[in-house]
Amino acid sequence: MEKTYKKENWFFSMKKTYRIEPKCFKDQSMAITNQGYLIPCCFCDHPKIMKSDRMKDLLKVSNINDYDKLEDIGKTVEWKNFYNDLKNNVPPVEACVEICSIKQDGSKVKELRTDTFIDTKSKTTISKRIN
Repeated sequence: MEKTYKKENWFFSMKKTYRIEPKCFKDQSMAITNQGYLIPCCFCDHPKIMKSDRMKDLLKVSNINDYDKLEDIGKTVEWKNFYNDLKNNVPPVEACVEICSIKQDGSKVKELRTDTFIDTKSKTTISKRIN
């Protein structure tokens, strides 16, 4: 039976105006914490997020020392439920909203950073938004 999690305030504020486009489904790598736990991405490795009920349950089955292959962690019910929620536009943790949400107009919810550099050939300044 799938566990039901308490919806935090951030969930209700985003539900009608944003949609999730999970980077972990595309090009964002999973991460391994310094304590040896596989997590969906490095943005989840934040004290507030790691203390959430959802992450605590995910961490219970995510210690890399308990498995022969990392792929086996992803086969657990907890990981499958996590990714099913993402597929259904239900953000499992706040990092999914902050990092992977898109507003209805297509703009990002939060910009992570903008890198600026000078093209030495054309002598022009180029800015690239990194999300």
